[in-house]
Amino acid sequence: MRNEAAYIYQRLASRIESQILDGVYRTGDKLPSIRTLCSSESVSHASVMHALELLEMKGFVEARPKSGYYVKSISPLSGVSDRPTRRSGFAPLSIDVSDVIESVFQRVNRPDVVNFGFALPHPSLTPYEKLSKAVASASRNDPELFGRYPQCSGIPELKRQLAVRLSLSGCHVDPEELIVTVGATEAMNLALQVVAKPGDTVVVESPCYFGILEMLERLSLRALPIPSSSEHGLNIEMLAQALDVHSVKAVVLTPSFSNPNGSCMRDDRRKSLLQLLDDHGVSLIEDDVYGDLYFGKTRPRPIKAYDQEGTVLYCSSFSKSIAPGMRVGWLAPGGHFEKANKIKRTQTIGTPPIIQYGLAQFLASSSIERHFRSLRKQLKQQVESIHHAVLSAFPEGTSVSKPQGGFVIWIELPETVNALELHRRALANGISVIPGSMFAIGGTQENRIRISCGNPFGQRSRDAIRTLGSLVRELSVEALSAVPLRKRARN
Repeated sequence: MRNEAAYIYQRLASRIESQILDGVYRTGDKLPSIRTLCSSESVSHASVMHALELLEMKGFVEARPKSGYYVKSISPLSGVSDRPTRRSGFAPLSIDVSDVIESVFQRVNRPDVVNFGFALPHPSLTPYEKLSKAVASASRNDPELFGRYPQCSGIPELKRQLAVRLSLSGCHVDPEELIVTVGATEAMNLALQVVAKPGDTVVVESPCYFGILEMLERLSLRALPIPSSSEHGLNIEMLAQALDVHSVKAVVLTPSFSNPNGSCMRDDRRKSLLQLLDDHGVSLIEDDVYGDLYFGKTRPRPIKAYDQEGTVLYCSSFSKSIAPGMRVGWLAPGGHFEKANKIKRTQTIGTPPIIQYGLAQFLASSSIERHFRSLRKQLKQQVESIHHAVLSAFPEGTSVSKPQGGFVIWIELPETVNALELHRRALANGISVIPGSMFAIGGTQENRIRISCGNPFGQRSRDAIRTLGSLVRELSVEALSAVPLRKRARN
């Protein structure tokens, strides 16, 4: 199974880009022919074409009919603030993903669609009866809750229960240092606002959860994408190179069962990452929403558990593990508590107290551990079922992640298949998948898709996976048949 940080054509495009920036190829120079590049780089014709098209899109080269590709004189990629150097290989990028995301989500929220798109557990996996009783009990015991504003940072009862759960994962946090938020989304927004200001650079994983990219876009922050693999997570070695070159305010990371590639960093790499950030004085915003959804014997320790310097701003929620509709998350901002709490007060005043009281009661009961055990068992079965179905139905050249927690699968399609077009054709067949381009910036991840395994796997899901496999084959054949046409048009 392949889980490389970049596709063949992206590596080739990056290599040529570096040669242009280093002056190997100068403005007006003609690049080697497609045939020459195929031979010298030992890659396919399709890979060379994709690489040249990517360079053309980024503004580095231009195609001249019946002549070839030439280096352009204009500045490449307006979103890049600094030209990449041989030392870093990366540059911060401006972000513009909201329109793409909105376009996709307008089409997938339909009851007649087989939903592999939204990363949510099925409602049947939510302990809604016990939660509704707990919330009703809270409202009966103190009906005046409806007439009062909540405490800004959260009610003491819930914060104490959160501190208890954090201690079980190795994080020892004073309840008074916690801020209850409207989901992990608000927690991460607060964390970003206390460590960075508009125009600052923040490191993200590539691929990265599209909600994080939207946050950075809204806050006018710049993203510095660092590759992440399904096996090992964030590439710490590349991050170290980037930190030596760029001024970075924070790293946003999901070390346990990252969305979308499902990666889980080893403990030794978590410690190495934290030491690296401590050495550079860079904050870590840790997203741990999937941490409780592990399939093994023990829960992965959050990086926050190793934090001695206050480097980590820890964010999580119960939206993936208990009840999405309650929208309860939390932030452990360390030394940034006062600033984060002030921003919380100006943005939402507080999180609804009745929900907080009901959740605190549920967390204090014996039901919570039974719920988590049952949920993990069910999600593991669903992930394994879809993983096996994809391997059986998709064509050769497909790679599928096999996460050890969470409930999303990251699929690399054959190189010539465009995932956005697959998304469109799948919707026409009543199936929703999320194209990889939503999880990246700078024109990457085009032949990848994310599939959510939150729903029970039955015959309808099995048939949908088979249909997706047929669509992938169809797109692959179309792309290969189009290669001679492109070659004639451009050479």
